[in-house]
Amino acid sequence: KNGKHVKLIVDFKNSDRFGDDLLISYYNDQDIRTNLMTMQLFNIVHTIWCENQLKIKMPLYDVITTGRNKGLIQIIPNSKTYEDIYNHVKNIKFSNYLKYNCGMSEEDILENFMTSLIGYSVANYIFGITQRNKKNFNLKKDAQIFYTSYEHLLNHYSKSNGDRGEPFYISKYFVEYFGGANGKKMKLFMKQFEKAYLVLRNQGRDLISLLTILLSIA
Repeated sequence: KNGKHVKLIVDFKNSDRFGDDLLISYYNDQDIRTNLMTMQLFNIVHTIWCENQLKIKMPLYDVITTGRNKGLIQIIPNSKTYEDIYNHVKNIKFSNYLKYNCGMSEEDILENFMTSLIGYSVANYIFGITQRNKKNFNLKKDAQIFYTSYEHLLNHYSKSNGDRGEPFYISKYFVEYFGGANGKKMKLFMKQFEKAYLVLRNQGRDLISLLTILLSIA
């Protein structure tokens, strides 16, 4: 139970022993249409990046509305919440946490983490999603970052939920991992961030038209 909202986590076992199980959250008395719209928009911008040969990784999940204030949201497996990670990061550096928990080469960890952070950061910025408090941050086993629980779009946010209300936000732990504000990794992050942003800006008219249509039927 989260505040006044109730969700039920359901684990569907895969009959194929080589396949993954399916985890979903069933929400009751909570409007998840904004989550659905956000994932649709993110799928579109990710497709645009792929078509422009940008290697942006975005772990996306399915959202299905089943009735008024009811629906299903897929849970991405092998991921940890901010609280789980923060309990480790308080004692060790974030870079060491990634190294010891991801089981991959440092190059692969950097690529997965940086490109997924760029994808979600640019998409959040483009669509005015300022709801990025610690409860929404998740990290996959392969070091890809993603956010959950999208309740607001177009610069609407709720201070009561701990939303930051800032157009762009990056955790101090991520900055430290990139070598500080002037580190080489940070400069690479900003360069790739700008490139991803400019690709979407070139599609600005189409994205605005799409948003207008979605908002008119939401």
